[in-house]
Amino acid sequence: MRDLSLRALTGLAAVAVLLTEMLGAAGWLRALPLAAAWILVAVAGGAVWRARGYKLPLLPRAGVAEWAIAACCAGIVGTVALTALLSPPNSADAMAYHLPRVVYWAQAGSVAFFPTPYFNQVMLAPAAEYLMLHTYLLTGGDRLVNLIACGAFAGCIAAVSLVARQMGLGARGQAFAALICATLPNAILQASGAKNDLLLGLWTVCAIYFALRREGLWLGLACGMAVATKATAFLFLPPVLLAAGAWRRRELALIAGGVLLLNGPQFARNVRLSGSPLGYDSAQGNGYFRWRNEHPGWRSLASNVLRNTSEQLGARSEQWNHGVYRAAVAAHRALGLDPDDRATTWPGAEFAPPRNANHEANANNRWHLALFLAAVVWAVARRDRRWMSYAAGLGGAFLIFCLYLKWQPFLARLEVPLFLAAAPLGAWLVERWRPACFPLALAVF
Repeated sequence: MRDLSLRALTGLAAVAVLLTEMLGAAGWLRALPLAAAWILVAVAGGAVWRARGYKLPLLPRAGVAEWAIAACCAGIVGTVALTALLSPPNSADAMAYHLPRVVYWAQAGSVAFFPTPYFNQVMLAPAAEYLMLHTYLLTGGDRLVNLIACGAFAGCIAAVSLVARQMGLGARGQAFAALICATLPNAILQASGAKNDLLLGLWTVCAIYFALRREGLWLGLACGMAVATKATAFLFLPPVLLAAGAWRRRELALIAGGVLLLNGPQFARNVRLSGSPLGYDSAQGNGYFRWRNEHPGWRSLASNVLRNTSEQLGARSEQWNHGVYRAAVAAHRALGLDPDDRATTWPGAEFAPPRNANHEANANNRWHLALFLAAVVWAVARRDRRWMSYAAGLGGAFLIFCLYLKWQPFLARLEVPLFLAAAPLGAWLVERWRPACFPLALAVF
């Protein structure tokens, strides 16, 4: 059932992107043509299902503990879904470009670029907003927009449990992977809003799952959807897929095909706008709010590793927060670095003690981070090559992230895909804890 759900999500999302591009090219991106297209997709899917004799999958067999964890995960998702349904989209990025581009597209009946001084509204990866656009056109409003991220959150919970199964964990380990994913504070907060990091997290975990299963076609679609959702996919996917074993020529060819199939039209529009398939390197195209480090190298890497890590350690104790800050500053000075270097710091931002934030932009996942680091230490101590390789892929993705992007106090949200992908690693450690009261205590905590 979980496997079928992931394939359905990946396939339908890819269909949604292709429908958007085709209808938009004809100027038919309106409610009636879109509804007719989805009816045809549903009829075709039903015909394939019946022709191949598929049957609805049975619920998995599991013990009391596994069902209890599943019920807790369902309770969290249900609460977040209710919040998403009752709350209007309200985050800064949603107001600045996620939803404005949806409104412009709906007015024009096309996803062609429109005049704007804020290029984020046209050049950034559009897949999440395409899905929002479908709900907007078919319902006549933004009531269901937040449910895109919420659905991705639920999909991630199923996906990490499947990765755990593929990595050799039993039913209890899979359940713990799901629980670790479902309790990520930043993921919970983003899941009731209109941002796209959880959707990228879903495609990242799906790509890992299909890579572990050596299913090149589905791997290509998942990677294509990841790139179409957010450009940080270029930073995260290479190391984690390499760790998952996706390095063969056929798999690489299918990944490239999936990326071009689902991103080709947007790449072409960006080339016409800026000369680059990814668009300008700053929101206004003038280089001022540039996302990348000015001089990537070991200095920017070390500084950003220290600062991004410190942002994940904020707690309620101000004494603790200032201690983390002083330690990070001391490490900068020991390396001859400036923690507020303009070449590696977002304009207007200053490095400060971490906070116990409760906002989707910068809420941290400190307890989950501690669990993952303990799992890495355990894997090294046990010389478990499979989990060491998996951890190395996640660590490599984080290092590339720090090497490329300037630091700002709101990057915690961008790191959510890596925390989601790390859930099976933490579950592997928890599954091996003895006696059984320790994993139980952690689950309750």
